[in-house]
Amino acid sequence: MDTKPSRGLQPSSWPSFKHTLAVFALMAGGWGCAVAGGDTNGSVSLLVKSRTPLTPDLISAISSHASHVAYVWPEINAMAMSVPLSKMGELVADPAVALVEPDSQVQPEDGSSDSSAGTSSAVSTMVPPFASTGSLQTWNLSMAQTAGTGFSGKGVTVAVVDSGLPQNWPEFLPLTSVDLTHAAGFGPEGWGDFHNPVNAVRGVGGHIGLFPHGLAVASIIVGFPSEFGPVGGAAPGATILPIRVINQFNYSWFSWWTAGILYVGRLKRDGVLPGPVVINFSSQAVGDSQIVKDAIDFTIGQGVIFVTIAGNFGPAPGSIAFPGRLPESITAGAVGWTGEFDTPEWFFDAVPPNDPAQVYVARFSGREPGTVPPGSLIDVLAPGSFVFGEWLIGPGFSDGREVAFDSISNFIFGTSFACPHVTGIVAQMLEKNPALTQAQVEAILKDTALAIPPVPFAWGPDATGHGLARGSAAVAATPGP
Repeated sequence: MDTKPSRGLQPSSWPSFKHTLAVFALMAGGWGCAVAGGDTNGSVSLLVKSRTPLTPDLISAISSHASHVAYVWPEINAMAMSVPLSKMGELVADPAVALVEPDSQVQPEDGSSDSSAGTSSAVSTMVPPFASTGSLQTWNLSMAQTAGTGFSGKGVTVAVVDSGLPQNWPEFLPLTSVDLTHAAGFGPEGWGDFHNPVNAVRGVGGHIGLFPHGLAVASIIVGFPSEFGPVGGAAPGATILPIRVINQFNYSWFSWWTAGILYVGRLKRDGVLPGPVVINFSSQAVGDSQIVKDAIDFTIGQGVIFVTIAGNFGPAPGSIAFPGRLPESITAGAVGWTGEFDTPEWFFDAVPPNDPAQVYVARFSGREPGTVPPGSLIDVLAPGSFVFGEWLIGPGFSDGREVAFDSISNFIFGTSFACPHVTGIVAQMLEKNPALTQAQVEAILKDTALAIPPVPFAWGPDATGHGLARGSAAVAATPGP
């Protein structure tokens, strides 16, 4: 795994990159770059950064190298464009261009639901609606200590920059929990879906998405209905803002990431979202992108808190995913409970608090490289193995919960689902003190974490960060406004 920061392309590196681009063009969207639609000469998708602010004249000049311009981001002096191979040399040599990097295709998550989950026939009664004033607490919420803090994330917007939500999301999330006014989508859904590849349909675009990852993340934050009753969330009073940057095939591009992250930053900058805002970014990539980093830094600079994942590339050293390995990110690794399956309904059992022996670090959770001190890139751990959440694997996108229920897997795995536990804690902290900065939130989370010691032959100090995130301690340690 490449853990080196991307420096982009300088003119001297053009000959070797030209060969790489030719390979990408032949792959036509397989590895990292895509052939631009309708360009039989072969174009590659690139991210370009200018040396000076992007004025209209400069945008026009740089665009002259492109066959298509997908995005222009003046906030970070960057553009996303398709460039014919014949014009690559002149683009890289353009004195106005500071950096050129591939608009890489990434698979944000590599498996999220319980592999043993079945698809038996549908139940004949509706699952209880999310209307109760009480809610069930799962083992993972208990371990993260998100209940009983006196705060619920009320007034805080959690931008779930992910795969969007299904069109019938009200059957799977609390009705008042989603901000549709500012919801948005970047990148097309594409053709077809998992359920009907022969008679393909086109996604409706916007924040609506067929891949259930974003719904699963949101369910952990605000709660969801189950056959046992309403399940609580890590921040049940928060508002979910769905921002789709992943398509129904679980693929994305760095340009989509950049567009979605910057969109949230602009909403905060312009006062459209006047309250506290936190981004839950449960996506991972092997490679780096300076342009994505610039988008994250811009958005953090507007007062948005950015929480992401260590990734699922573990357990090899140096396996933290991008952007989790950025020092400015609040990065969550994944743990499980050693008491799993001890009782028939262990998933609603209370985890003995503040006991490191109750915690194991998931094998898939990314590890720090040996070149940095342990705990410098992974900030905290949170439940991400056998998490009781909501993952649709059947027809629930359109047929209603009554049909979909037996096509729901409630056990989900991945650092993707550790992240919303941390995000929920952050939302509670921001409700208590809306003025907290990224650095302050990170420091409080780390200072109040429960240290998880290394275990020989299981995990080392490169896996544990500062330990298990604890909502009760973090909120208590948050100073008032």
